[in-house]
Amino acid sequence: FGAQTFTSYEVVNSGTNLYGQSPLQMNPLTSPYDEDGTMIQYPGGDPLLYNPLYHLDDITKESRIIKTYGTVFGKLKDIFTEGLGFETRFSYDLSVRRNGAFEGALTYSRKNSTAVASNEYVMPTHWVWDNLLTYNKSFNKMHRVNIVAGMSAEESRAESLALAVRDLHYEHAEFYNPAIGEEIT
Repeated sequence: FGAQTFTSYEVVNSGTNLYGQSPLQMNPLTSPYDEDGTMIQYPGGDPLLYNPLYHLDDITKESRIIKTYGTVFGKLKDIFTEGLGFETRFSYDLSVRRNGAFEGALTYSRKNSTAVASNEYVMPTHWVWDNLLTYNKSFNKMHRVNIVAGMSAEESRAESLALAVRDLHYEHAEFYNPAIGEEIT
């Protein structure tokens, strides 16, 4: 008999594609700040080039994943009679994933609109149970009988829940409390 298991916890902060936006198109001599140190929405006066620094603080994309998988197994030999054996193995795979996303009102995609946030929870599960009944017998040193009977059961399932909101007026909540948004999308 035996068992083995593996569990992992992962946090992925993917944020935004800062380099795919305005910085590569902007004049390198243009300052993203005014004289008071406040960020300028359109540095250099170009209405097509939005200040990319807004994306650093105002876009959050985070995934948290807990995953565990393992196997429990056992083997019996010579049960009831010589040569009769039984093996069983149960394997499972379980994960829980939360994806959160937030875009503040001053990001390029929102352009002074209200903030948006979303949360998604996903829980896929999978298990397999295998059983083998074996019989091995030798006769007169010349004959051998090997019989195997097996049974296997398997199930896969995934559950998910998602919520997205607009008009999130308290931006510090990001995606952690979407209930404060005014409109569910």
